[in-house]
Amino acid sequence: MAADSPSVAAWKNNGCGLVFLTVWLGLWTLFTLAFDGFVAYSAARQCWTFTYASTQGLVTSTKIESSTDEDGTTYTPEVHYDYTADGQNHQADRISYFFVSSSHKAAQEVVSRFPAGQPVAVYYNRNNPSDSVLIRGIDGMGLFMGMFLIPFNVVMVGVWYGFFSHLGPGKLVRRWLHFRPRDDGLKARLTIYTTPPLLAFGVAAGAAAFVMTFVVGFGMSVLPVFWLAPLGWVVVLAAGVFAWRMAFRWSRRMEIDRLTGKIGFQSAGEARDFSSADVSEVVVDESSTKDADGDVKRRFATCLVCQGDGEEERVELCTWSAEDLAEWVRDWVSEKLRKGP
Repeated sequence: MAADSPSVAAWKNNGCGLVFLTVWLGLWTLFTLAFDGFVAYSAARQCWTFTYASTQGLVTSTKIESSTDEDGTTYTPEVHYDYTADGQNHQADRISYFFVSSSHKAAQEVVSRFPAGQPVAVYYNRNNPSDSVLIRGIDGMGLFMGMFLIPFNVVMVGVWYGFFSHLGPGKLVRRWLHFRPRDDGLKARLTIYTTPPLLAFGVAAGAAAFVMTFVVGFGMSVLPVFWLAPLGWVVVLAAGVFAWRMAFRWSRRMEIDRLTGKIGFQSAGEARDFSSADVSEVVVDESSTKDADGDVKRRFATCLVCQGDGEEERVELCTWSAEDLAEWVRDWVSEKLRKGP
């Protein structure tokens, strides 16, 4: 339910703020997409290793390299091994395409898994025998990195959406998220999502991924795939699906039967029936309030104006902070009821 709130309007009216937001959003998007590309490319290559041929190799040496910066110290295990492929001897040190620096404990586990002098299975590319790995498939680090990037992508998409939702193309996307109109000629149906299911899924999954990143990051090692990384993904997807279902439950549904002239409206589990003959018009009522900072917040409610027993009743269909959403519902209902706006 994005709209031109006072804060957004302030950003648009503030040239320096708008420049800062644009630069920040551009850099955030650039780095997020770069890491997305790295993870996707590495995941694809790791999946492709299932087509690699295997051969017997020998670990020649292992060690742990450390690197220290202002964020702390990271450790990278190095495993050197020899193998023979297509009658030629090769030397390599790649463990997997997904491996990155990590904690000393995780690095030590890798070194302990591949001690010097131990025979080891090596998987190599048939088309390029010098391209090899010791571990194939998506490992714990691959699952962790995918989860780690979810909140960054949610923020990126959310800010872009909020930034452009007040523009022409953005309004179309916003209406697509909030409304599901259907009309088969006999019945017209409109589902109104106060909280769009897709946005609910993204926000819930992003929040769950943020929490599980710390749980998985502190509770798991890197190799091989540990039960905690898949469990983290289960929690993330479960949170997203739960929010998705709740968004559907919170939705409002309206049905107009052209044959009988009946109008059915359901909101928060409560259903009401009307007759189209009792509806005199469909209007948008505007109201405003002030928050603690003195900023004015405007609300727009789409209402059915009904005449019954000599009294006028306003039935609120939905309320928005964006006037165009309220007007869209008004125009849609007015068209189906053949009432003037």
